[in-house]
Formats: sequence, structure tokens, C-alpha cells
Amino acid sequence: MTLTEKDNQQKKPNNLNEVEDLTNLSPEDRERKLFMQDLNRFMFENAKPLTKIPIMGYKELDLFQLFKEVMAYGGFNEVVKNVGTWSKIWKRLGNFDPSITDSSFRLKKNYERYLLDYEYNLNPESRRQGSEIDRIIKRTKAPESKSEEKKSDKKKQRKRVNFSPYKEIVREKNGQPRLPIILGGGELIIENLGSIIPRAPYVTEKHIWPVGFTSSRYFSSMKDPEKRVKYTSQIVDSGDRPQFIVSPADDPQNPIISHSPSSAWKTVLKRVIGKGAPEETRKNISVSGALRFGLAHPLFLILFENSRGLCSFPRLLLIRILLLLLLLLLLDLLLDLLLHFLLFLLLLLPALLFHLLPLRPEDLLLCNEREKLLLN
Repeated sequence: MTLTEKDNQQKKPNNLNEVEDLTNLSPEDRERKLFMQDLNRFMFENAKPLTKIPIMGYKELDLFQLFKEVMAYGGFNEVVKNVGTWSKIWKRLGNFDPSITDSSFRLKKNYERYLLDYEYNLNPESRRQGSEIDRIIKRTKAPESKSEEKKSDKKKQRKRVNFSPYKEIVREKNGQPRLPIILGGGELIIENLGSIIPRAPYVTEKHIWPVGFTSSRYFSSMKDPEKRVKYTSQIVDSGDRPQFIVSPADDPQNPIISHSPSSAWKTVLKRVIGKGAPEETRKNISVSGALRFGLAHPLFLILFENSRGLCSFPRLLLIRILLLLLLLLLLDLLLDLLLHFLLFLLLLLPALLFHLLPLRPEDLLLCNEREKLLLN
């Protein structure tokens, strides 16, 4: 056995099999710890162990925060397409140092080296989009010479393929996706896409809450935080607004019901942390309910475009068009009234001036003569 193999065997338990007590950590620290453990496991399994964290701004680069910021913009491909986004992300990190002039370039390279494969593993759709972007870039490049083509072919042969090719979502004959849909290597399972009710609060400017939507994911048990159990998240119609239900597999008789997805999952986190945690930690818990339900997943809108739920959007658009036409009609009526009022004032103005302005003696004589003529 070589020295490197011995080192890898020694590192693997420390990075992967370490069981830590996470109940005393804040939700963000807990999420960061779980993320780094999962990233270490992924890098180790792909023969690229994370033995060293890159340094930027005289500090270790916060890979967890970097990954969250990039995913908030829609992933690596969206950040690359929008110029200036790397600079915005850099300013939001704790490593920010205005003296670093090549921060965008270095941040992109570090993400490609340490996090890009991890993102592609969680979201195969991003990997397919990235390959399409690379294909477009290659088309726009000038043709290479034969020697350069040979070199590039050799590099491609040496390059190790870490992931299986992207498998498209299986669809039925009518184009609808076949359920259940497993995303992120089993991290999220969409069991039902539901249907949209085209009125508030089911449809808002920020969110879409499809009634009947059902998803599931694994998370720490509320009874025993050391165990991971299946949580089923569901959206139902309560009559005047959507209702969000989170049911743990180890206690299905006591689901968590709320009128907000964040509130439902916040209750789960509070129970996982337990009453022994500091009160300040329990109060400062923050969680994205849309993310936990799966409604913020990059593939969700793509899946919903071909689902029956969006067939109600034309109706919603028609209602908005009718309201806009009604508003224009009211404005037209108001303008007509205003124009008629102004015309009336213009017609009334000479009479008002005649009565308000003082008359000259000549005008009085002329008026008297006219009166005499009328009397005769």
C-alpha cells in the first residue's frame, strides 16, 4: 500500500464518518457544517479530496456562502452570462477586500475548481446548459490549426469524466413529466406538481403556490436529531388561502400545519434543535420555506411550464387585459369631462368679463340708445 492510499484512508473517517453533535449550533452554522461534510464526501468520492481551502483577502474562502450566493443568482451558468455578477457576489462575502483587483477572475476559478462539479451533481440541468454554452463559445472561436487540434484532443482524452451524462426527465405521451421526479440525486422528490388557482394569494408577484403540490426530502428527525427521516411537504386549499403541511415519516399523525411554508419548516427546525438550545438561537432561526418545499428549485418552473397547472395562466392574463382596458376607458371618460368643462369656461368667460369690467360713458350712452330703440 502506498503512502497516499494510507493518507486517504486516514482522512476519510475524519471528513466523512465523523458524527458531531449539531444540536447546539445555530441553523446557519448547522447548515454550513452539513454542507461542508457533504462537499468533503463528494470531493473524496471523486478522487479530489478537499485538503486545502483557497485563500482570498487574507482569509479562507467561505465555500458555503459562495455556493449560496451563486445559487441565489440561478447557478454558475447564469452568473457567467450576466457580466458583473461575480463582482457583486465578491462584495457580499466576508473575504471582501477592495484592494484585490482580479477578484472576479479568482472567484470564478475557485468556484470552478471546488464547487462547480458539486453544483452539477445536484442539478444535472445546469451541467447540460453549461455544455451548450461551451458549444456556442467553440463555434464563435477561430478555427484551430491541426497541431492545436491534436493537443486539444489529447487533453480531452486525459480529462477524467466524473459524472454520468445528463438524463432527461421522462415524459408521458401528452408531454407531461412522469411522476415522481427525483432531483439532486434523491435530495428532493416531486410527487405531484399540483394546479394553479389564478387569484391571490395563490398567485403573487413573488410566489406561485400550486394547490396539490407534494414533495418530499430527508432531514433530521424531530424526535431523534441523529436520525434522518422523510418529510412530506404538501400545499392544500383551505378555502380562502393555501395551507402548508409538513408531515414527518416517524410521526405522521402529528403534521405541522401553517399558512406559510417558512413558518412550517421553522417549526421543524425549532423542534430539531430542541428546548435545550439558547432562546436567542431559537428566535433567530430563519429558513426559506419555498426552498424546503422544492418550489425554489431551478427545475421547478421548467417542469411547471409543461404541466396542466399553467393552463390557467391565459385566464389570468385575460383578466389583467380586461382590467387594463377598463382603466383606459375610465381615463378617457375623465378626459372628456375635463375638456367639456374647459369649453364651458371658455364660453362663459366673455359674459363674466362683461359684467366684471367697468363700463365707459360712451358705452352707457350706446346702451341707452339701444334700449330706446327697442322700446319704440
